[in-house]
Amino acid sequence: MDYARFNYVAQPQDNIPQHLLMPKIGAYDEWAINWGYRVMPEFSSPSAENDFLHSWASLALKNKALHFGPQSLLSITDPRNQSEDLGDNAMIAGDYGIKNLKVMVKNLENWTVTKNSDYSDLAHMYNEIFKQYTRYVSHVANNIGRTTWTDKRADESGAQMGIIPPAKQKQAVEFLGKQLFNTPTWFLNNAITTKTGFSTTQLREFQTNVMQYIINPLVYGRMIYAENQYPGKAYSFNQMLKDLDPFIWTELKTHAPIDYYRRYIQRIYIEQLLEEYSLNGFGPFAKDDNLFKQQTDFFPILLAQMHSIISTLKKAIPNYKAGLTKSHLIDLRTRLERGVKNGPIRRTDLVRPSPLKENTFNSVWSDALE
Repeated sequence: MDYARFNYVAQPQDNIPQHLLMPKIGAYDEWAINWGYRVMPEFSSPSAENDFLHSWASLALKNKALHFGPQSLLSITDPRNQSEDLGDNAMIAGDYGIKNLKVMVKNLENWTVTKNSDYSDLAHMYNEIFKQYTRYVSHVANNIGRTTWTDKRADESGAQMGIIPPAKQKQAVEFLGKQLFNTPTWFLNNAITTKTGFSTTQLREFQTNVMQYIINPLVYGRMIYAENQYPGKAYSFNQMLKDLDPFIWTELKTHAPIDYYRRYIQRIYIEQLLEEYSLNGFGPFAKDDNLFKQQTDFFPILLAQMHSIISTLKKAIPNYKAGLTKSHLIDLRTRLERGVKNGPIRRTDLVRPSPLKENTFNSVWSDALE
């Protein structure tokens, strides 16, 4: 079962009529109506009826279109059960959704500005496109470091807890690298931003939130739990960092200049590594957070990653002539070397961003429900 306001994965070449893009009664709705309102006079007792209902529901579980899982408004526990998503692969659905958003941005001014009107409709719809973009990215990010949960009765075989396959989590990391950390220039339309006053700060803040989400002890803890429950079959935090890293340093392979937006991505990546490689636990559970970092492999993994990046930067810096890109890379190397040398102490050189919360990616759902 999916809840979405429209079919955002449909493409123009699919030639789907407009009236079929909106939600209609589907397979799950029909099954739920049958379950809730069906009269069964053939059963003489509640217990006989209950046995039938159980076998009926068990058969329905074989149909993925009839899957229904618990969903919390304030947090995502199982990425299969996300509001406003479609399909069983958020990465594929997100790619299709962004293709449609690109078409919308190109045509938005023509579609919203009329004779003698101002730009209020343009500003509103441009902001809505950004919110829709963050939904697609959030659906993907929630696939990293999560588990699945399928409610079962005691007489049903198999575990209730499952893992997101490593290949799917790797696909999620690659999506973030391509669609978020690689600057979405398709959205940053100067012709629109200069007329609406849309601030690119919103994009940078969202990029920061996602970076904070995937590189933190909470995700690491979930991944370790999954590794312990499914040895050799789960996606590791260490592998996630290795898969993410190439998307951060794309320009270094070709010695290309690094623009403003990409320098920002590289900075927040380095600062998030340094921030977590510290005893900067936040809030009422700060002591527990710091102990967790110290008593697990979290620090060693971050340390190895930072050493790897330092080596990469040392090799790359001589390939650049004097200028902002070279100064930027030297600055990043210096920050990392200082952090590695000082070790995981309490850092005072950072202004900590707003604390990461479980519902970082769910604020858009709340907006949609208002």
